Amino acid sequence: MGMPLCRLRYRGIITLFSLMTIYIYYCVIQLAIDVYDEDKFYQVRKNNVRNLRTPSVAFNQSKVHNSTNDGNLTTVENIAHQVINCTQCEHKQEFSCRNVSDIRIFSSLGHGTTKEVFRGKYDGREMAVKMVTSKVLDVKKCLERKMFWKREECYLLANYKILKEILFVRQLQHPNILQSIGYCVRNEITSGRVVDHGVISVTELGKTFNLNKYSRLPWEQKMKTTIELLDLLDYFAHSPIGSLIMTDIKTSQFLVVGDKVKLGDMDDVSSEEKKCETSKDCYLDNRNYGIQCVGNICRGINSKFNLHYFNKKIFSLILKTAPSKSLTDETTSALNRIKHPNSTAVQIKQSLQRILLKATNP
Repeated sequence: MGMPLCRLRYRGIITLFSLMTIYIYYCVIQLAIDVYDEDKFYQVRKNNVRNLRTPSVAFNQSKVHNSTNDGNLTTVENIAHQVINCTQCEHKQEFSCRNVSDIRIFSSLGHGTTKEVFRGKYDGREMAVKMVTSKVLDVKKCLERKMFWKREECYLLANYKILKEILFVRQLQHPNILQSIGYCVRNEITSGRVVDHGVISVTELGKTFNLNKYSRLPWEQKMKTTIELLDLLDYFAHSPIGSLIMTDIKTSQFLVVGDKVKLGDMDDVSSEEKKCETSKDCYLDNRNYGIQCVGNICRGINSKFNLHYFNKKIFSLILKTAPSKSLTDETTSALNRIKHPNSTAVQIKQSLQRILLKATNP
């Protein structure tokens, strides 16, 4: 039997709402770029980040494509490129749909909630290719429920998340964020083939960040990584799209590229602050950081949340020991200051920098 008319209308409304949400998201991102482009603090912070860059993370700064000089934009990919107005981005699009179609896929590197990642190669250069497939959790759950008119509807949310990640990565400029090589937005097809798949993101390729293995690296390297990640948290606190929070911090979201640990998954990155009824709802692990519930929002919780949980799940684990007891005590004392209500990522970073400088230049 056919699907009831009321359900058809419901599914049509849901699909239309999803597409409208993506369009509105594009518009909000563009507005954020315009606002922060005039913000003096952001300009200073952007210049500081530019100075942090190294050649290993700046390889995709090529000006191969400039949408403002192309008068005949005919593909959806180029329209999307115009919408996010990358003349204001720090880097330009390197790969377009034409390049993406020529990437040779070798193997799947894994899949998660939203996307599957493949190892690809283009003109001798290895890269990561991300796309939504039937293996990802969001799609599998939708298909199992069978509450859809067309199977393609089950891919809408996951494709939206990839588009969100593309937009985030192209605006957030930091050496510890996985660098974008390009993207292709054609349609809603989910073939799994680079020649006609609807939404594809291409980034630099990294290795798995294994906390146990990383903990066995030299102390100086672990200190430098912690300092760099603290700089990333400071950047998140003052990003061009607002104060950002990583709502679910897991080591699987990070990759090792060269000697840097980079954030490679933006699914759980958001600018939304936690909702609350009282200030007690703003506690982190039952600890009061002095965050107040104002207008049913935990004002200022994002930066403190990041700092608290990065320390709990990464910093305190890789910096358990140091070459000497005095260095161990100093490092532990610096990380313990994260628990103070007024501590910030930049303050902890500066404390660790002094400890590292003292240890390497006795």
